Amino acid sequence: MGLFRGVSTWQRSDKRQSKDSEAGFALLLVLWTLAFLALIGTHVLLQGRSMVVNASARQQHVALELAADSAIRQELYGLVLASPHAPSGLGAWHEREDGLFHVMVRVHLERGRINPSVISRDLLLAVMVSSGVPAQDAERASSVLYGWRGHPLLGASPPPGSFVPADMGARCMLTHGPFHSLDDMASLPGVGWGVVQRIAPAVSLSQMQYPTNAEAVPVVQVALKRLHHLGYSGAFGSEAQPPMLGGGVSVIVDALVRDEQGAEQRRANVVLMPDAEPEPWHVLRWETVPVE
Repeated sequence: MGLFRGVSTWQRSDKRQSKDSEAGFALLLVLWTLAFLALIGTHVLLQGRSMVVNASARQQHVALELAADSAIRQELYGLVLASPHAPSGLGAWHEREDGLFHVMVRVHLERGRINPSVISRDLLLAVMVSSGVPAQDAERASSVLYGWRGHPLLGASPPPGSFVPADMGARCMLTHGPFHSLDDMASLPGVGWGVVQRIAPAVSLSQMQYPTNAEAVPVVQVALKRLHHLGYSGAFGSEAQPPMLGGGVSVIVDALVRDEQGAEQRRANVVLMPDAEPEPWHVLRWETVPVE
């Protein structure tokens, strides 16, 4: 009898321990679940906060960019209205306040370089030689470029019959007209990247005026002096001319916008076209640049 009571007592104790173990495991499971939910909640909270911060940064970036682009357009419309005379202070920063933003704008006329689409072959040849292109290569390349472009304003003769688009390769975008890129020039047989890279610092494919000695970049100055010594008068002058605005003038406008949280600088390179619509200019580049 005593043995039976002992076994019964042991069984009750074992059941109680089993229940306690199950209760402990359930409690541990609840605690782990709560901890996991807390971890998820923290992750969601941090992710949400990061999204808010990123959205705020993007919104700030967009606001600065819009303010800079607006300042550039205002400056361009001012140039068109002032045409044909250029306003004073070209090349210098002008500051103003625009609501929450501090705006700085600078206008630069792209002058002093050569545009192979409009200059004479003699000047193109002189620039190549002044840039270090061997004389024989310069003779060949200048003839090819001048002949291929067939620019109607200069009455250039059409290129030889052997120069057909199939000979130009896939990169060439020309149709016997003005060059649109350095790649157009380099794609022509007889020119190549070696020549183009030599003259690239002296080239502007949007400049429509002949350079003068006073404003020309050094290589072009040397070329103009070379032609002068050879007795060429050409269409270029040796004296500085006041900048004039009108159709075909290449303009670079920088806008730097700041507020309490950051800064953004935008740059537009356009060709003024007073009669164009909806905006009186043609955009060559419009980009974000490193803040000066």
